[in-house]
Amino acid sequence: MDALRRASIFLAAASLAAPSQAGMKADLANCTGGLGGKSAKACTRILKSGRLPKKQFYIAYYNRGWAYRNAGDYKRALRDFNRVLELNRRFADGHYSRAVVHQGLGHRNETIKDLDRYVELKKMKWSAHYGRALMLRRLKQYDRALADLGAAEKLKPTEQKIIVMRALVLSDQGDHAAATSTISTVIAAKPNSADALHARAVILFRLERLDEAAADLKKALKIRKSFDAAHLLKGRILERKGRTQQAREHYERAIASSAKSVEQLYAQNTARARLKSLEERKETPVFTSGISFDCRRFIPAANMTITIDCKE
Repeated sequence: MDALRRASIFLAAASLAAPSQAGMKADLANCTGGLGGKSAKACTRILKSGRLPKKQFYIAYYNRGWAYRNAGDYKRALRDFNRVLELNRRFADGHYSRAVVHQGLGHRNETIKDLDRYVELKKMKWSAHYGRALMLRRLKQYDRALADLGAAEKLKPTEQKIIVMRALVLSDQGDHAAATSTISTVIAAKPNSADALHARAVILFRLERLDEAAADLKKALKIRKSFDAAHLLKGRILERKGRTQQAREHYERAIASSAKSVEQLYAQNTARARLKSLEERKETPVFTSGISFDCRRFIPAANMTITIDCKE
Protein backbone atom coordinates (compact mmCIF):
# COMPACT_ATOMS: atom_id res chain seq x y z
CA MET A 1 0.00 0.00 0.00
CA ASP A 2 1.82 3.07 -1.24
CA ALA A 3 -0.53 5.54 0.47
CA LEU A 4 -1.94 5.32 3.95
CA ARG A 5 -5.57 5.44 3.01
CA ARG A 6 -7.89 7.43 5.25
CA ALA A 7 -11.44 6.10 5.39
CA SER A 8 -14.37 8.50 5.35
CA ILE A 9 -16.82 8.60 8.23
CA PHE A 10 -20.46 9.60 7.86
CA LEU A 11 -22.37 10.46 11.01
CA ALA A 12 -26.02 9.63 11.53
CA ALA A 13 -28.29 12.64 11.05
CA ALA A 14 -29.26 14.38 14.28
CA SER A 15 -30.11 17.90 15.34
CA LEU A 16 -27.22 19.65 17.02
CA ALA A 17 -26.59 23.20 18.09
CA ALA A 18 -24.34 25.08 15.68
CA PRO A 19 -21.26 25.00 17.98
CA SER A 20 -21.64 21.23 18.47
CA GLN A 21 -22.04 20.67 14.76
CA ALA A 22 -18.92 22.72 14.04
CA GLY A 23 -17.00 20.74 16.65
CA MET A 24 -18.10 17.43 15.14
CA LYS A 25 -17.05 18.55 11.66
CA ALA A 26 -13.64 19.48 13.04
CA ASP A 27 -13.37 16.04 14.68
CA LEU A 28 -14.28 14.34 11.38
CA ALA A 29 -11.50 16.23 9.61
CA ASN A 30 -8.95 15.59 12.35
CA CYS A 31 -9.81 11.92 12.78
CA THR A 32 -8.98 11.16 9.16
CA GLY A 33 -5.84 13.32 9.23
CA GLY A 34 -3.54 10.83 10.93
CA LEU A 35 -1.96 13.66 12.95
CA GLY A 36 -0.89 11.66 15.99
CA GLY A 37 -2.48 12.37 19.35
CA LYS A 38 -4.73 15.14 18.07
CA SER A 39 -6.34 12.83 15.52
CA ALA A 40 -6.60 9.97 18.02
CA LYS A 41 -8.58 12.16 20.45
CA ALA A 42 -10.88 13.30 17.63
CA CYS A 43 -11.59 9.70 16.63
CA THR A 44 -12.30 8.82 20.28
CA ARG A 45 -14.83 11.64 20.56
CA ILE A 46 -16.55 10.41 17.39
CA LEU A 47 -16.72 6.85 18.75
CA LYS A 48 -18.27 8.13 21.97
CA SER A 49 -20.63 10.59 20.27
CA GLY A 50 -23.46 8.12 19.76
CA ARG A 51 -23.89 9.42 16.21
CA LEU A 52 -21.66 6.96 14.40
CA PRO A 53 -23.50 4.01 12.80
CA LYS A 54 -22.22 0.69 14.17
CA LYS A 55 -21.34 -0.50 10.68
CA GLN A 56 -18.79 2.35 10.51
CA PHE A 57 -17.09 1.71 13.85
CA TYR A 58 -14.28 -0.20 12.15
CA ILE A 59 -13.49 2.91 10.07
CA ALA A 60 -13.09 5.09 13.15
CA TYR A 61 -10.87 2.47 14.82
CA TYR A 62 -8.85 2.22 11.61
CA ASN A 63 -8.22 5.96 11.46
CA ARG A 64 -7.44 6.08 15.17
CA GLY A 65 -5.03 3.17 14.74
CA TRP A 66 -3.06 5.16 12.19
CA ALA A 67 -3.15 8.23 14.43
CA TYR A 68 -1.63 6.17 17.25
CA ARG A 69 0.90 4.64 14.82
CA ASN A 70 2.00 8.07 13.64
CA ALA A 71 2.32 9.17 17.28
CA GLY A 72 4.63 6.19 17.93
CA ASP A 73 2.12 4.41 20.20
CA TYR A 74 2.36 0.95 18.66
CA LYS A 75 0.51 -0.91 21.41
CA ARG A 76 -2.62 1.22 21.15
CA ALA A 77 -2.38 1.11 17.36
CA LEU A 78 -2.26 -2.68 17.46
CA ARG A 79 -5.31 -2.82 19.75
CA ASP A 80 -7.25 -0.62 17.36
CA PHE A 81 -6.30 -2.62 14.27
CA ASN A 82 -7.24 -5.82 16.09
CA ARG A 83 -10.62 -4.23 16.77
CA VAL A 84 -10.93 -3.20 13.10
CA LEU A 85 -10.51 -6.80 11.98
CA GLU A 86 -12.86 -8.13 14.64
CA LEU A 87 -15.54 -5.87 13.17
CA ASN A 88 -14.64 -6.43 9.51
CA ARG A 89 -12.41 -9.42 8.74
CA ARG A 90 -12.46 -8.69 5.01
CA PHE A 91 -11.12 -5.13 5.27
CA ALA A 92 -7.85 -5.65 3.40
CA ASP A 93 -6.24 -2.37 4.43
CA GLY A 94 -6.81 -3.34 8.06
CA HIS A 95 -4.54 -6.35 7.56
CA TYR A 96 -1.89 -4.24 5.85
CA SER A 97 -2.03 -1.62 8.58
CA ARG A 98 -1.71 -4.22 11.30
CA ALA A 99 1.25 -5.69 9.42
CA VAL A 100 2.98 -2.30 9.57
CA VAL A 101 2.49 -2.16 13.35
CA HIS A 102 3.53 -5.80 13.85
CA GLN A 103 6.72 -5.05 11.92
CA GLY A 104 7.39 -2.04 14.12
CA LEU A 105 6.97 -4.22 17.21
CA GLY A 106 9.29 -6.92 15.82
CA HIS A 107 6.50 -9.48 15.28
CA ARG A 108 7.92 -10.98 12.09
CA ASN A 109 5.60 -13.98 11.66
CA GLU A 110 2.46 -11.94 12.38
CA THR A 111 3.63 -9.32 9.87
CA ILE A 112 3.94 -11.87 7.08
CA LYS A 113 0.58 -13.49 7.90
CA ASP A 114 -1.21 -10.15 7.65
CA LEU A 115 0.61 -9.25 4.42
CA ASP A 116 -0.36 -12.56 2.85
CA ARG A 117 -3.99 -12.10 3.91
CA TYR A 118 -3.92 -8.58 2.46
CA VAL A 119 -2.83 -9.86 -0.96
CA GLU A 120 -5.36 -12.68 -0.79
CA LEU A 121 -8.21 -10.24 -0.18
CA LYS A 122 -7.01 -7.86 -2.89
CA LYS A 123 -6.81 -10.79 -5.33
CA MET A 124 -5.44 -9.57 -8.68
CA LYS A 125 -4.56 -6.00 -7.75
CA TRP A 126 -1.05 -4.98 -8.82
CA SER A 127 -0.91 -2.53 -5.93
CA ALA A 128 -1.34 -5.38 -3.43
CA HIS A 129 1.77 -7.17 -4.68
CA TYR A 130 3.63 -3.87 -4.76
CA GLY A 131 2.51 -3.02 -1.23
CA ARG A 132 3.62 -6.38 0.10
CA ALA A 133 6.97 -5.95 -1.68
CA LEU A 134 7.51 -2.67 0.18
CA MET A 135 7.11 -4.42 3.52
CA LEU A 136 9.03 -7.56 2.54
CA ARG A 137 11.93 -5.28 1.65
CA ARG A 138 11.86 -3.90 5.20
CA LEU A 139 11.90 -7.49 6.47
CA LYS A 140 14.97 -8.13 4.26
CA GLN A 141 13.07 -10.82 2.34
CA TYR A 142 14.49 -9.55 -0.91
CA ASP A 143 13.78 -12.59 -3.12
CA ARG A 144 10.11 -12.60 -2.12
CA ALA A 145 9.96 -8.84 -2.66
CA LEU A 146 11.34 -9.25 -6.19
CA ALA A 147 8.81 -12.01 -6.87
CA ASP A 148 5.98 -9.69 -5.81
CA LEU A 149 7.33 -6.91 -7.99
CA GLY A 150 7.37 -9.34 -10.90
CA ALA A 151 3.73 -10.23 -10.23
CA ALA A 152 2.82 -6.56 -9.99
CA GLU A 153 4.55 -5.80 -13.29
CA LYS A 154 2.61 -8.56 -15.07
CA LEU A 155 -0.62 -6.97 -13.87
CA LYS A 156 0.46 -3.41 -14.75
CA PRO A 157 3.48 -3.40 -17.10
CA THR A 158 3.46 0.40 -17.51
CA GLU A 159 3.85 1.24 -13.80
CA GLN A 160 7.32 2.76 -13.36
CA LYS A 161 7.29 2.74 -9.56
CA ILE A 162 7.57 -1.06 -9.75
CA ILE A 163 10.85 -0.75 -11.66
CA VAL A 164 12.11 1.92 -9.26
CA MET A 165 11.46 -0.37 -6.30
CA ARG A 166 13.12 -3.30 -8.10
CA ALA A 167 16.28 -1.22 -8.51
CA LEU A 168 16.31 -0.45 -4.78
CA VAL A 169 15.83 -4.10 -3.83
CA LEU A 170 18.63 -5.18 -6.17
CA SER A 171 20.86 -2.59 -4.53
CA ASP A 172 19.79 -3.88 -1.10
CA GLN A 173 21.08 -7.28 -2.22
CA GLY A 174 24.42 -5.72 -3.16
CA ASP A 175 23.94 -6.01 -6.92
CA HIS A 176 24.59 -2.34 -7.62
CA ALA A 177 25.42 -2.94 -11.30
CA ALA A 178 22.01 -4.52 -11.96
CA ALA A 179 20.36 -1.84 -9.84
CA THR A 180 22.05 0.94 -11.84
CA SER A 181 21.06 -0.65 -15.14
CA THR A 182 17.46 -1.03 -13.96
CA ILE A 183 17.04 2.53 -12.71
CA SER A 184 18.74 3.93 -15.81
CA THR A 185 15.85 2.65 -17.96
CA VAL A 186 13.38 4.67 -15.88
CA ILE A 187 15.45 7.86 -15.93
CA ALA A 188 16.00 7.54 -19.68
CA ALA A 189 12.22 7.35 -20.21
CA LYS A 190 11.33 9.88 -17.53
CA PRO A 191 14.30 12.11 -16.61
CA ASN A 192 12.18 14.26 -14.26
CA SER A 193 11.05 11.39 -12.06
CA ALA A 194 11.89 12.43 -8.50
CA ASP A 195 11.50 8.83 -7.29
CA ALA A 196 13.89 7.48 -9.91
CA LEU A 197 16.48 10.19 -9.22
CA HIS A 198 16.28 9.43 -5.51
CA ALA A 199 16.67 5.70 -6.15
CA ARG A 200 19.79 6.30 -8.25
CA ALA A 201 21.12 8.57 -5.50
CA VAL A 202 20.67 5.73 -3.00
CA ILE A 203 22.73 3.43 -5.22
CA LEU A 204 25.43 6.06 -5.76
CA PHE A 205 25.55 6.73 -2.01
CA ARG A 206 26.19 3.04 -1.36
CA LEU A 207 29.00 3.14 -3.94
CA GLU A 208 30.51 6.10 -2.03
CA ARG A 209 29.93 8.36 -5.03
CA LEU A 210 28.62 11.09 -2.77
CA ASP A 211 28.89 14.09 -5.08
CA GLU A 212 27.00 12.29 -7.86
CA ALA A 213 24.35 11.19 -5.37
CA ALA A 214 24.02 14.78 -4.13
CA ALA A 215 23.55 16.01 -7.71
CA ASP A 216 20.64 13.60 -8.23
CA LEU A 217 19.09 14.64 -4.94
CA LYS A 218 19.34 18.30 -5.89
CA LYS A 219 17.27 17.55 -9.00
CA ALA A 220 14.79 15.39 -7.07
CA LEU A 221 14.22 18.07 -4.43
CA LYS A 222 13.75 20.73 -7.08
CA ILE A 223 10.97 18.59 -8.54
CA ARG A 224 9.45 17.64 -5.16
CA LYS A 225 10.43 19.96 -2.33
CA SER A 226 8.79 17.93 0.48
CA PHE A 227 10.45 14.62 -0.42
CA ASP A 228 11.16 13.03 2.97
CA ALA A 229 13.41 10.22 1.76
CA ALA A 230 15.47 12.62 -0.37
CA HIS A 231 15.97 14.99 2.56
CA LEU A 232 17.01 12.01 4.69
CA LEU A 233 19.62 10.89 2.17
CA LYS A 234 20.87 14.45 1.68
CA GLY A 235 21.34 14.64 5.43
CA ARG A 236 23.30 11.40 5.47
CA ILE A 237 25.61 12.66 2.72
CA LEU A 238 26.21 15.93 4.57
CA GLU A 239 26.79 14.04 7.80
CA ARG A 240 29.31 11.81 6.04
CA LYS A 241 31.12 14.95 4.90
CA GLY A 242 31.21 16.32 8.43
CA ARG A 243 28.68 19.11 7.77
CA THR A 244 26.60 18.30 10.82
CA GLN A 245 24.45 21.41 11.07
CA GLN A 246 23.35 21.20 7.43
CA ALA A 247 22.66 17.49 7.90
CA ARG A 248 20.46 18.29 10.89
CA GLU A 249 18.49 20.81 8.83
CA HIS A 250 17.68 18.18 6.19
CA TYR A 251 16.71 15.59 8.83
CA GLU A 252 14.33 18.15 10.32
CA ARG A 253 12.82 18.81 6.92
CA ALA A 254 12.34 15.08 6.45
CA ILE A 255 10.09 14.88 9.52
CA ALA A 256 8.27 18.17 8.97
CA SER A 257 5.30 16.77 7.02
CA SER A 258 2.55 14.31 7.95
CA ALA A 259 3.42 10.86 6.60
CA LYS A 260 1.08 9.68 3.85
CA SER A 261 2.91 6.53 2.75
CA VAL A 262 4.78 3.63 4.28
CA GLU A 263 8.04 4.82 2.74
CA GLN A 264 7.54 8.24 4.33
CA LEU A 265 7.07 6.59 7.71
CA TYR A 266 10.37 4.74 7.43
CA ALA A 267 12.22 7.79 6.13
CA GLN A 268 10.93 9.86 9.03
CA ASN A 269 11.80 7.20 11.60
CA THR A 270 15.36 7.05 10.26
CA ALA A 271 15.63 10.85 10.22
CA ARG A 272 14.52 10.99 13.88
CA ALA A 273 17.12 8.35 14.76
CA ARG A 274 19.85 10.36 13.03
CA LEU A 275 18.78 13.54 14.84
CA LYS A 276 18.89 11.70 18.14
CA SER A 277 22.36 10.41 17.33
CA LEU A 278 23.58 13.91 16.49
CA GLU A 279 22.14 15.26 19.74
CA GLU A 280 23.84 12.56 21.77
CA ARG A 281 27.17 12.89 20.02
CA LYS A 282 29.69 14.91 21.96
CA GLU A 283 30.90 18.03 20.25
CA THR A 284 34.59 17.28 19.81
CA PRO A 285 37.05 18.78 17.29
CA VAL A 286 37.65 16.65 14.23
CA PHE A 287 41.15 16.88 12.76
CA THR A 288 41.42 15.77 9.16
CA SER A 289 45.20 16.20 8.74
CA GLY A 290 44.72 18.07 5.49
CA ILE A 291 42.18 15.65 4.03
CA SER A 292 39.26 17.35 2.30
CA PHE A 293 36.06 15.36 1.88
CA ASP A 294 35.56 17.08 -1.47
CA CYS A 295 38.69 15.45 -2.94
CA ARG A 296 37.82 12.07 -4.40
CA ARG A 297 39.18 9.58 -6.95
CA PHE A 298 37.20 7.12 -9.08
CA ILE A 299 38.53 3.53 -9.06
CA PRO A 300 37.26 1.85 -12.28
CA ALA A 301 38.03 -1.71 -11.15
CA ALA A 302 35.91 -1.29 -8.04
CA ASN A 303 33.27 0.90 -9.71
CA MET A 304 33.45 3.31 -6.79
CA THR A 305 34.83 6.66 -5.67
CA ILE A 306 37.11 6.99 -2.64
CA THR A 307 38.24 9.92 -0.49
CA ILE A 308 41.86 10.96 -1.02
CA ASP A 309 44.25 13.48 0.48
CA CYS A 310 43.86 16.70 -1.48
CA LYS A 311 47.68 17.04 -1.42
CA GLU A 312 48.03 14.03 -3.70
